[in-house]
Amino acid sequence: MDKEFTVTLTQEEYDSTGNGQVGKILSKVFGFSRKEISRLKFQGEILYEGKKVHVNEHIPVSGTITAVFHEPDAENKQAPGFEPSIVYEDDDLIIVNKPAGMPVHAGHGHLDDSLGDALAGWYASKGENFTVRVIGRLDSDVSGLVIYAKNQPSAARLSRQRADGILKKQYAALVSGHFAEKEGVIELPIAKTDGSVRRTVSDEGKEAQTSYSLVRAFTVGGSPVSLLHLVLKTGRTHQIRTHLSALSHPLLGDDLYDGDCTLIKRPALHCARVQCISPFTNQEINVEAEIPADMEAVINAADAETTVMPAAVSETRQKSSAGRFVPWLLAAAFCVWGGMRIHETLPPTAAGLHEIFAETQKANAEEITVEYGSDPDLLSYLKTSYGTASLVKGIDTEQTGHTYAQYELSALSAGNQTVTETGLLKVLVNDTQKPVIELKQDYVSVPLNEEYDIVDNIVMVSDPVDGELSFSELPEKNSYTVESDVNTARAGVYHVTVHAEDKNSLTSSVSWPVTVERFSLADQSHDKADLARIALSGNHLMLEVGDPFEITDVLLAVTDKNNTPLKQSDELSPGTYMIRGSVTTEKAGINSLMISAMNEDGDITMASSTIQVGTDEEVMQASGVMPGSPYGQIYLFLTSDMGLNRAAACGILANMARESGFNPSADNAGLYHGLCQWGGGRLTNLYNWCWQNGYDPETIEGQLHFLELELNGSYRGVLEQLRTIENTADGAYHAAAVFEMQFEGSPSLHEGTCAAAAQYFQQ
Repeated sequence: MDKEFTVTLTQEEYDSTGNGQVGKILSKVFGFSRKEISRLKFQGEILYEGKKVHVNEHIPVSGTITAVFHEPDAENKQAPGFEPSIVYEDDDLIIVNKPAGMPVHAGHGHLDDSLGDALAGWYASKGENFTVRVIGRLDSDVSGLVIYAKNQPSAARLSRQRADGILKKQYAALVSGHFAEKEGVIELPIAKTDGSVRRTVSDEGKEAQTSYSLVRAFTVGGSPVSLLHLVLKTGRTHQIRTHLSALSHPLLGDDLYDGDCTLIKRPALHCARVQCISPFTNQEINVEAEIPADMEAVINAADAETTVMPAAVSETRQKSSAGRFVPWLLAAAFCVWGGMRIHETLPPTAAGLHEIFAETQKANAEEITVEYGSDPDLLSYLKTSYGTASLVKGIDTEQTGHTYAQYELSALSAGNQTVTETGLLKVLVNDTQKPVIELKQDYVSVPLNEEYDIVDNIVMVSDPVDGELSFSELPEKNSYTVESDVNTARAGVYHVTVHAEDKNSLTSSVSWPVTVERFSLADQSHDKADLARIALSGNHLMLEVGDPFEITDVLLAVTDKNNTPLKQSDELSPGTYMIRGSVTTEKAGINSLMISAMNEDGDITMASSTIQVGTDEEVMQASGVMPGSPYGQIYLFLTSDMGLNRAAACGILANMARESGFNPSADNAGLYHGLCQWGGGRLTNLYNWCWQNGYDPETIEGQLHFLELELNGSYRGVLEQLRTIENTADGAYHAAAVFEMQFEGSPSLHEGTCAAAAQYFQQ
């Protein structure tokens, strides 16, 4: 099911998006993330009044823009033999109450009988065909609420909510034994077990936290049982099952973790409440699901003479319909049950308490580690089986190194005597703070032959623990070094890297590119505010063959700094502008217009727009480019997606032909790679960016999108010049020179590359 959004642009939205720039509308008005916009560009559609537009184009006030996320066709699923228990549904998600014994998605042994398959089949039987995506799974034998997203954008946003802790789940569980504390947090790392699906508590495992509250303690046939309310603070596989088993309170019915299976034949765990935010309406969702019948049967089997329940809970239960044990349990878990005895076990003697406390001190002999500047809950590290713990003396986490915290344990003995013991927790305050490098600018451009001082771009290098770091010629602790290859005597792109190391050998590095510009669009000494202004509807316009076209479809206004219109002229002079190029819609092709404007001081402003007539395939055929070929794919991306004219595209193509022969896997001694022979940090950035944004860095598609990123970022000065290239053979020659010297950083110009660009243009 495609996900579609539509907005009609208001004047306020037009003003706040750079005069209706499509990319800013998607970001600011629709609220899409960078990754969502990238997916729209390459796997969806962006439409203005029903026609495809690009992110760098502009639309007018009251214009309607539509964003469409395409979804793959869902596989045909048979309707299930039952109706899924749907407790909430909107346009983007479904929340279902899953029965025990059904997996949430297809897997080994369950290829077509999962809850996901059942949902897809049920909706398909009603004429709604879409792919369901589960957000956070439940084990097959666990019952309760499960969230499914109806489309990919919703799945991405819900997964982010889950990672950020916005999406919350609360569980009800029946366990063996009675808890000594009414509430607490279980913090035990969890690891895999070799040769088994079972997890185990291990120091080598991943951090895991589960909070619990005791709702009710009772016995069934003399066996102690506790009903718990549980909230996961992390989401490890089998986390609840592993944590409860490690405390010797396994879930009833959980044979994998040695639970008692006499009262119930599956793990007595139920996801009873879900809280989240609907991905695109921002509506808060809070839904609950009743305790299932098999768990309720265990509760109803409680021995009457030993059952202990808070009065508030008893009253609520009497009022609940048909005696059902429903989600009031979750609310009851937060009630304060002052002075109520949870179970009937007699406390130890005074001597027994001293022995228990002595064992506690031994169990806490190992040193614990906390981070510098943190506010740790030291008592949460205390391993204790009995008594009330309090902190007598804390620690100063602003001082690194070894220190001690003092705690006190107290409890009432069988003879009503208060027994108190103190102990020490050995703590290491660890410096985990890396140095911070603050820059003025993320990239720098300087004119050819102009002096450049690298230090000017460094605001400060400091460490949160050690303070400000000093400059050093050679790497050493508590200092920073600078590595640079900048040469302002030669046009090209260079890099500066700052390496910092603190006293604890923690390091960080920051780099920025320095572009030494061979060509300049305007005299740098003039304030840009004084230049003439050229307002375009967009850098790229798409028309069908035969469509009418007027210059005003592209050129909205040319004014001076006071917004006074300039006059059009065949020759450029102060206070005028001129247009070069022409547009014909009689045949498919890429047409280019270049607008030059001069203010009264004689400073020139330039802008350009390409007008694509016909579909991508028609344009390639008219240009003599074979559709589907590497050359054709690159040419189409540069002209259609990036809005460059034919001459600028030919200049880039000629460089790629010399560097890589249009082969994205071209490699030079393992140092340079790809269409543009990226090397060093840029090659690393290519791979990292592609992986983070869902592209294959070894493909033409992935490398072209990275090229677009570079040209719109650190090398935007190169892109500005390419946009002003005349759409002629000479323009192609000039484009090849700009790209080679300023983007690729070649030490000398290859005349043959420039000649090849001109030849490409003429073919």
